[in-house]
Amino acid sequence: MGPDTQPETFVFADNLWFALDAGAGWTGPTYCCGITETRAIVQQDPLLVDFAGGDYRLQPGSPAVGAEDVVSGIIAADFTGAPFASPPSIGAYEIP
Repeated sequence: MGPDTQPETFVFADNLWFALDAGAGWTGPTYCCGITETRAIVQQDPLLVDFAGGDYRLQPGSPAVGAEDVVSGIIAADFTGAPFASPPSIGAYEIP
């Protein structure tokens, strides 16, 4: 970030942070310049279908399911073109 960055213009919200190489006490990324994040889910296994195999869809019971807190209709469809639920899931995929 450069000297003309205005942190008050950024909103970081509704993310799921899961570090495979960190322990249960990891609290998520650290931001500079007074930037904060709201409604983050941290160090809860997102329950992806097959992380090692590259299938990043959500399984039932994932903490990401229905956890997005945005106005419906901002993004209508997930990465596959399936419609997001209301409330939508966090991430690129909605659960079927």
